[in-house]
Amino acid sequence: MWIHQNTVNTFVASAAEYYLPLVMSSPALSKNIMAVLPELKAICGDKCDMSFSVSPQDPSSLFAMTVAKGIEIGSEKSMFDVELWIKNSSTPKPVSVAAWTTAMALKVNFTMSDTVFYPVFKSSDFWNTKLTKSAISMGAHKYDLVLDSLTTLMGQSWNQEYKAGIPLGQLDPQLAMIGGLIKNSTISPYVADGWMYAGFDMAADAPYYHQLSTQEIEAAYPREELTQFL
Repeated sequence: MWIHQNTVNTFVASAAEYYLPLVMSSPALSKNIMAVLPELKAICGDKCDMSFSVSPQDPSSLFAMTVAKGIEIGSEKSMFDVELWIKNSSTPKPVSVAAWTTAMALKVNFTMSDTVFYPVFKSSDFWNTKLTKSAISMGAHKYDLVLDSLTTLMGQSWNQEYKAGIPLGQLDPQLAMIGGLIKNSTISPYVADGWMYAGFDMAADAPYYHQLSTQEIEAAYPREELTQFL
């Protein structure tokens, strides 16, 4: 089966209201963010739980697939709204502390082998990042590098957590039984530019051949029925 990138983009755009904004967080983000944005100490103290919400301004053409680069999300011309949220003991609900607009591109990989998914972060790039609001006074920062370093931290943390892949049954226990029916499953963007290749064998497709004996033929077809074919 072949899935074109336009099909993926149409699906992503039509479902945007159900999943946007996309929220990203990781222990690595909360642990290291104040090293690049020390102003956050004024409201966080020693510890805060951090998260980013990300929304593309135009979700209709986010994905591109090439054999050379795999899957790319966004581009130098794709604008995103990014917002930073914090939560600590004094603010049990996430509070927005800063927001940016930026052009962003993520290089990722997404493959499947034998009903195990392998989503991998490869790299990120940011351009023309501008601070649009802030709940605290922010010093001078190169925000392209700030968002790039924080995204890389989260991506590396993701890769470490899921280095063994994500079995289909882990996403939904009811799907675990499918693993016994689908053999040699594969998904890959590295076959043809613009396309995601997906394929599998069914257990029922296993080759089966049995040479019927004369006794089996005669048992299945009485001799008088066989003679009509002679």
